[in-house]
Amino acid sequence: MAIAGARLALFAFVATAPLAAQTVPLKQLTTVVGVRGNQLIGYGLVAGLAGTGDTGKSYATTEGLLRLLDHLGAGLTQADIAAANCAAVLITAKLPPSIQPGETVDVGVASLGNARSLAGGTLMMTPLKGMDGMVYAVAQGTVTVGGYALAPGPLDSLQKNLPTVGHVAQGAIMEREVSAQFLSGTTLALGLGRTDFLACSRVVAALNEHFGPNTAVSQDGSRIDVRLPRTKGADAVGFLAEVGEITVDLPDPVKVVVNERTGSVLVGGDVPLAPLSVTHGSLHLAVTQKQAVSQGANLAQGAAANQTEEDLVAQEDGGQTVTLKKSGATVDELVEALNKLGVSPRDIISILQDVRALGAMQAELEVR
Repeated sequence: MAIAGARLALFAFVATAPLAAQTVPLKQLTTVVGVRGNQLIGYGLVAGLAGTGDTGKSYATTEGLLRLLDHLGAGLTQADIAAANCAAVLITAKLPPSIQPGETVDVGVASLGNARSLAGGTLMMTPLKGMDGMVYAVAQGTVTVGGYALAPGPLDSLQKNLPTVGHVAQGAIMEREVSAQFLSGTTLALGLGRTDFLACSRVVAALNEHFGPNTAVSQDGSRIDVRLPRTKGADAVGFLAEVGEITVDLPDPVKVVVNERTGSVLVGGDVPLAPLSVTHGSLHLAVTQKQAVSQGANLAQGAAANQTEEDLVAQEDGGQTVTLKKSGATVDELVEALNKLGVSPRDIISILQDVRALGAMQAELEVR
């Protein structure tokens, strides 16, 4: 993203210290391929609403009510139904791996029509299906919402959060087993979730060191094929439990995450900045580098040594100036300085994007 009227100048890169290492257990770094959750979906009705349900000619609601009541033996017609106390909803659920019949999971409920609120409603019995079209669970229960909507008069309204979206705690009962298939003969696979050749090579080395040579091998940077040792027999669960406790040393992740929709900026660790100069509208910021001499204490008979100092200066025309002095300026200090000047989050995000494009920020920038 280009900044209109912006001027960027890069002078030199800063020599930074090696990244600190962190010890990570494999259960936090890897997942077992085949052990995954599953999504369910269903269409149903919420009843018991105090006049905040679907109004007007809501075919989805009235037709659903007619079919339900007909199934229950009530011989009614569409003229007999007023849907203001009822709402058509979409129900979603995520199943954990290896769930058994009789276990329960939470479900989400979202209005499909023009209902104003689902507060106080009850979800009526609804089958939940998977991608294969089969019914895996049945949902029913009281809907809980985290907001409200009030309409005291024709032109008055007050709403907090989203009262048309809610959930039913433990509202779905499993009717079919969902098992995880992760073992193929005597081999299984571990996934990193992203391509990282350093992490992948260290995981392979740790597994081979712990269980013996040729236990693990990887063809790329995200998947590791593991052979079940003969000493473990068919105990794949015990083997995976032992694998999860093995640790590897990896560099601390250096990442800056920005969310353009919410204007949030998240900085993980000390992300160094190279010397640069940025002009953004009426805002000017600069990271400059200079050499200084550190004279040792006379009593300690210390020797003089050269050292590098940096100045981080943020200034807005006609406003205040913020100056931070350190041996190495960081993104966290830059964001803090811009916040002190009252720079908007979206302008900060734009500046960070261009600083990263310039190569002056030694970190991965993730924009959501």
